Amino acid sequence: MSFVSDISRRAIGGGRGWLFLGLILLELAVFRELSAGRFLLLSTAGDDVSWLLALHTSTKVSLSAGMALIFVTIVERRFAGDPAIPETWLKVLVALHAAVFVVFLLLLSGLPQGGQAGPLEAGLQRRYALVSAVFLAWQLSGFLILAPARCLRGLKATSVLFVVAVMGAALILSMNEGALLSAIGGSLETATLVLSLAIYGVFGRAVPDVFTYEGLPIVQVGDFAVQVGTACAGYQGMLASATIMGALVLLEWSSLRKARALLLAVTTVGVVFLMNSVRIAILLHIGEAYSEEVAVNGFHSYFGTLSLLAIIALAMLLLQLPAFRSAEAARRGTSRLEQIRGAWGQAGPDRLLADAAPYLLPLAAYLCVVMIVGLFGTGFNWLYPVSALIGFGILFACRRMIRAEFADGVGPGAFAMGVLVFVFWLMLIPPDPDADRLFNDTLGAAPALAVTAWVLMRALGSSIVVPVLEELAFRAGLMRLLSGLLEPISGRMPAVAVSVLGSSFAFGLLHSNLWAGVMAGIGYAILTLRTGRVGDAIVAHAVTNFLIALTAIGIERWSLW
Repeated sequence: MSFVSDISRRAIGGGRGWLFLGLILLELAVFRELSAGRFLLLSTAGDDVSWLLALHTSTKVSLSAGMALIFVTIVERRFAGDPAIPETWLKVLVALHAAVFVVFLLLLSGLPQGGQAGPLEAGLQRRYALVSAVFLAWQLSGFLILAPARCLRGLKATSVLFVVAVMGAALILSMNEGALLSAIGGSLETATLVLSLAIYGVFGRAVPDVFTYEGLPIVQVGDFAVQVGTACAGYQGMLASATIMGALVLLEWSSLRKARALLLAVTTVGVVFLMNSVRIAILLHIGEAYSEEVAVNGFHSYFGTLSLLAIIALAMLLLQLPAFRSAEAARRGTSRLEQIRGAWGQAGPDRLLADAAPYLLPLAAYLCVVMIVGLFGTGFNWLYPVSALIGFGILFACRRMIRAEFADGVGPGAFAMGVLVFVFWLMLIPPDPDADRLFNDTLGAAPALAVTAWVLMRALGSSIVVPVLEELAFRAGLMRLLSGLLEPISGRMPAVAVSVLGSSFAFGLLHSNLWAGVMAGIGYAILTLRTGRVGDAIVAHAVTNFLIALTAIGIERWSLW
């Protein structure tokens, strides 16, 4: 039986399966947004609620285990066949899952935000326990909806190791305190501090002064000082790189030269640790020799993310070189991934990715520019005009591709959708008087000519550069890519639904308010589907952003920017 026909039979690959997967991922995103700050109380209320904190942590680990199992089931092509539950009960289970979702939202919204010292009253403890129990029920019902009966049967040893590694990573990241995290964090802090000082000594101009405050080391050079805490030790980046590289090695185990691949994975984690120490050394130098604001609000905010992405991307590329592929894989001339690609025939992922790449790369280049410019920024983004001018340069380079999206003109619905999204944006983004005041004070203290030039470039960049690049990436690139990948497997309507939700969620992640971004993305996606033109979505997005710019300038609601 062919790969496509296997997929079409059931579960995650079937039409309903893809739709359920998209909806469950969307539910997870809602949970994450609403739960922000609502469980801090468990880590500050003392030992009497340690069991609640352990229960809450277990829900994260079980969620990670379930998602990892679904993932390896897809990779190992074991998701065809009989469902985990009889088809006749599927509708009942979906209805139950929806009810659990609503109950969980209601319970979650009733939990307090923030943390405080002191014991929790018995009633509040019961509410926390109930929330965790309902979340576990939501996970179980979602897993039964998605997973085929074969999900837990015939797992390969490498896949079991992958699931265990994901669970371990989730456990470590979920721990706010404890002996294990303290030991790991303490060792990393010490090693990071020693290495950072050694690197700084190569080019630094001042003699560092190291002392301790509230149990954490402080490094001072001249008048500039930084605190080297657990987060500064870079364990999250190391854990992220270890998880990604470990997953790649385990899932391609049979096609790799195992010793070399493992050495590359370990080296990647080591390089991430080294670059974190380099980051702290350069941070000290910039803060002492040039500008404290650039060091803290620019370099510190962006260099870590940029270096981590670059290191992992390079390691992933190296893993594909013949030097890391096994002789058997070379003789076969194909890997597991290449076998899966063959299911799509001529319109396979290679072709679809090649078609989508020209639409995705301009935004990727612009985001890299924004992050690199941010290395030299301060608390206020005075360097935005630099990013905007480079963005206009990218638009000029892509002018033929952009012109093609407007070949059939633009309908009046584009302007209507732009206004509608603007109205929803104002409804979903609450006013922030403190941010508005700080923004206004910063502009008020600057020369009038500089302020005028900055505001003009900010308005032009947000109303022209950003809409074009984002719509090319998310509607012309990502949405078409997802639809093209899924339609041969699941059929048109499920593929369209997942492509709209997936591209809109990715679009939301690029914005400070996730759900405002998701709703805007859905609006632009619907417009694209209705008209068949991405040019309409570009105009709608431009109208929205122009109205936001007018609102920010006109009534000084600067927090919208």
